[in-house]
Amino acid sequence: MNGERLQGIAALFRRQGLVELEVEMAGERLALVAGRGQGDMAPVQTPAALPAALVLRSPGMGLLRLCHPQRAQAEVAAGAVVIPGQVVAWLENDGLLEEIRAVEAGVVGQVLTGDGQRVGYADALFEYR
Repeated sequence: MNGERLQGIAALFRRQGLVELEVEMAGERLALVAGRGQGDMAPVQTPAALPAALVLRSPGMGLLRLCHPQRAQAEVAAGAVVIPGQVVAWLENDGLLEEIRAVEAGVVGQVLTGDGQRVGYADALFEYR
């Protein structure tokens, strides 16, 4: 993880008022714990294997919109850290947009469905760890 990525993760940690956060990216692991001094940091245990990838699925049918029509860029892309409840995309039906939110925290590994593609209920949209 580079310095810019670490600063972004730390800013997200503070902005969301999180108490603990663990991030794994490309075999590297970072654990942030609020309110602890240097002397009483909990040791980070590295698992033997990375957990299985999670898949975020479509909550309904419609056109997948990775970016809101009034914004220039997608909400998330590969490598983005997501937290539960964070808007990651939209589902469009008859001009109406429904937010698609992350169910669990993680790091987006792959965007599985393209912008503007028609999706059905429970179609795989994102893979993350």
